[in-house]
Amino acid sequence: MNDNDNNIIFSVEDFKIYDNDIDLAIANACQQLEIDDLKKEGLRPWKAVLQLVGKQLFSNKKILKSKELQIYDDNKIPTNNNRYDYNILNSLCDYYIYLSNKYNKIVSIEGFSYFTNIDRRVINSWKHHEPNSLSYGIYEKISDTRLDGVKDNALDNANVTGTIAVGNWEYQLNMPGVKMEQPALSGKSAEEIAMRYNIIGFGAQKKALKAINNPDF
Repeated sequence: MNDNDNNIIFSVEDFKIYDNDIDLAIANACQQLEIDDLKKEGLRPWKAVLQLVGKQLFSNKKILKSKELQIYDDNKIPTNNNRYDYNILNSLCDYYIYLSNKYNKIVSIEGFSYFTNIDRRVINSWKHHEPNSLSYGIYEKISDTRLDGVKDNALDNANVTGTIAVGNWEYQLNMPGVKMEQPALSGKSAEEIAMRYNIIGFGAQKKALKAINNPDF
């Protein structure tokens, strides 16, 4: 494959992963799972696709491991201590986020775990790494992008109750005033909320969501 034909996601010695390799793996996974339009599928089918992609491209996780050898403690033999190459994973993370945006999906640790074929417990452990480390930065990037995705989904989705619940559960986005109104708002669409609180005119549904986030609501 000519380097000029596609973008290289990462390169390790003689091994290269191109964006086209990932796109082709996604196409193969969709065919295997009988998915016609990935944008219309929910998060579970999307994660199934990512799982097949990860197994196809990264069944040998050694390509994701660091090639930098060091001597640890009293061990006289240089080793990578089974560490991952976080520069590679950072590039993969950026492309995973791009794909999630492209197919209108919310990113997650679980999704990135499937995509890279790395145990999610390993990825979750990066939140305990030094704040200035790249591994911590990858974890933080996924978490921050997920939060933005939850907010975007709330604005895009006419029935926002589930999205708001996810936001409250994962990010403690409990909005002042909503606790008292929660029973009445449960199961209500943004349109119904807009009607209830007399929010009318262009963009009424989005205004209703903004009202929910208003401390004076």
